[in-house]
Amino acid sequence: MTDELASRFNVNAEDIERYNWQSVIADCPNKDCLYYYDVLFKQSRELAEKGDDVGRRVFAFVGTICSFHANYDATGNPYGPLWRSGEERALMAEDLTDADLQALADVLSQIGDADLRARVGDILWECRRDHKAARIAVEAFLESAKRLQTGESWPPFAERLERALQLSAKLGLRQPLYEQTLRTVEEYIAHNLGDLSSGLLCARLMGTLISFRSGDPHHYAVAAERFATELAKNGEWDFAEEYWWVASRWHRRAKREEDVRRAEMQAAETMIAKAEANLRGSTPSCMFAAHWLGRGFEALRQARAPRDRIEQVHIRFLEVQKLSTTELKAMEINYDDIPGLTGKINETAERSQEHVKGKTFEEAIFKLAFVASPTNPDALRARVREHAKEFVFSSLFPASTITRTGKVTDVSPGLAVDPKQVNETAEIKNMFLQARQVDWQIRVAAQIEPARQQIVAEHPVRLHDLRWLLTLNAFIPPDRAGIYARGLQAGFHGDWLVAMHLLIPQLEASIRAIFEQRGTPTSSMQNGIQQEHDLGWLLNHANAVELFGPGMVFDLRGLLTEDFGWNLRHDQAHGLITESDFYCPASPLVWWLTLRLCCIGHQSARRQVAKEAEAKMTAI
Repeated sequence: MTDELASRFNVNAEDIERYNWQSVIADCPNKDCLYYYDVLFKQSRELAEKGDDVGRRVFAFVGTICSFHANYDATGNPYGPLWRSGEERALMAEDLTDADLQALADVLSQIGDADLRARVGDILWECRRDHKAARIAVEAFLESAKRLQTGESWPPFAERLERALQLSAKLGLRQPLYEQTLRTVEEYIAHNLGDLSSGLLCARLMGTLISFRSGDPHHYAVAAERFATELAKNGEWDFAEEYWWVASRWHRRAKREEDVRRAEMQAAETMIAKAEANLRGSTPSCMFAAHWLGRGFEALRQARAPRDRIEQVHIRFLEVQKLSTTELKAMEINYDDIPGLTGKINETAERSQEHVKGKTFEEAIFKLAFVASPTNPDALRARVREHAKEFVFSSLFPASTITRTGKVTDVSPGLAVDPKQVNETAEIKNMFLQARQVDWQIRVAAQIEPARQQIVAEHPVRLHDLRWLLTLNAFIPPDRAGIYARGLQAGFHGDWLVAMHLLIPQLEASIRAIFEQRGTPTSSMQNGIQQEHDLGWLLNHANAVELFGPGMVFDLRGLLTEDFGWNLRHDQAHGLITESDFYCPASPLVWWLTLRLCCIGHQSARRQVAKEAEAKMTAI
């Protein structure tokens, strides 16, 4: 809490009654506490400038009461702080002192505004279990709801009705006040159920009745179905779907399972109709249609619809999903869009060429292997977090990865802006996505490719030219040097189709061999059957970072096994990519990482040989 808000208000009922704060509220066009606190705080500041400290505190006190963020679905006190920022937050109802609560209790009956009277009575119930205040709050919530009923802006209206029902239930489920509140809710439903412009209002209120196990299930199920049908005729697909789900809940309350199934199938068919209507519209979108066809297909399966209908929708879903890929745009860097980036890449490319130029083939290979560094995960994570802060709105939404045929392979939840609330799964997926869209492309364009092309321009790169690197190498298992030689040679000459088919399986074999050398089992046994773990398991193992370093593991995961990266191993193994798809930044980067690991393995083997030779000489 800030020092200003944390200071005691130190006001009593007499102080509150001295000031005409109620007229300030009465002048607000929106009769909702959400709109009161700003004008009250403004008046508090003006009184402070005039030297009226009591008035400042009175208006700040009432303004703070209005500022509490109400969440009536919360467990415990529903009146939380208006804002939070790290350890800082605004005041909430639980911060009020006994003196503050007493002042509210003393003025409750004098509060003319229904919404504020409801809030104060509710706070006194939550903080002091004041039954009299709760009864006042119930009646005030109903009065406020009546005043807030304004067509499409129905959520505040429904919220007040729901809170009135919650409070009256806490005071006694079968007491007159509860029965009166329940009748009021049902009257509002009856009044609005024939009005298509009321949208989801009745669905929301019906949901409240269901949660309290109140209302006639048969009557409301029929009404919800009728409303859903009328909404569908008008093309109000989202509203129609919601009413079918509400109807299914009423049927479930009445234990009519066949009707539950029928309503759920109708909800699914509404999603499908929404997709097909979009494709027939003036601005069709296959991606939009594929999303809703997929939702409808899954809903039909959950509702145990007839098999032939499920198969029919599945075929249509795959057809539209495939068409949706034509609407996708490649996420490639447009260097010209970033001022100065093209120039920097060109400068770095020239330095990379000079780095290997005029060297022997052996020297040039080592220069190329270390011309760049693997990704720094910590730096990338910090950048992703900064991006989430800068682009808050887009970061809050989940993201999906889609195959070349339009299938969704993975979904990432939205990122939190506060690092303390970060979803680690979302963060790592966004790191892979950031690396794919930016880091890896720049590394290939500015460092790896210029150096590779310079070496090829100066050296023929024949198979036997690589023998020295691969025959004595701690990274390469026995009898695999020839495969590595062919894969690396293909990469030097830019034949990424051949290079990836040869090198990716060997990378997995080498990583598995190193795990086994360090005593880490790479297979599992169940019912006497042993099965090797795949590359994804190996790279996610805790020992991987220790063996290969965090940057190398991050890059290998992202390039080979992660959907939000490139996932080359999976796509290649299952024949999901075309010949041209191998000619992307991922291939030279995988090739370069392989070359780097081979160079490190060569150095390690030479050191081991030298160490053994020295030991023999010492023994002699």
